[in-house]
Amino acid sequence: MRRHPHVFAGTEVKDAAEVLQRWEDIKRGEEGREGIFHDIPASLPSPLHAQRVQLRAAAVGFDWQRHEPVFEKISEEIGELLAALEAEEGERRQGERRGPQTAAYHEVGDVLFAVVNLARKLDIDPELALRSASKRFQQRVEEAERLAAADGEDFCGLPIERQEEYYQRAKEKR
Repeated sequence: MRRHPHVFAGTEVKDAAEVLQRWEDIKRGEEGREGIFHDIPASLPSPLHAQRVQLRAAAVGFDWQRHEPVFEKISEEIGELLAALEAEEGERRQGERRGPQTAAYHEVGDVLFAVVNLARKLDIDPELALRSASKRFQQRVEEAERLAAADGEDFCGLPIERQEEYYQRAKEKR
């Protein structure tokens, strides 16, 4: 009863958003929590964590109403990533991982965060969508390898252009 005064105590609310806001205020008061993101576990898988952060921001009104602006944000973030890569050109050795100290690292994170936001706006679970894409890619590469073997070719030893040809053939089959 204490947590749902709009139902039991005769408190008037205008819409579901106000119910959620009051619920958050009550929980924060009871549990001594602070901040918009007070109850998001850091241990969640990254796509789910990003989605929960975005949902919390949306709960306080910090969200686009439609998905179209998210496409613009993704394009903006990709542009920033390209600029970061250009700025870092020549600063690292081939094969060396870019760490948290690099702009490219942060920009890739921003691109991923924006894509999770798009998935959320489209009511698509980003974790499941990414897992599905990974599975499709794996199946296609395995099929490309089989197609190459059927032609007497070693897929792993082929140049990328030939691998891509087999990959495209595999993609057509599935």
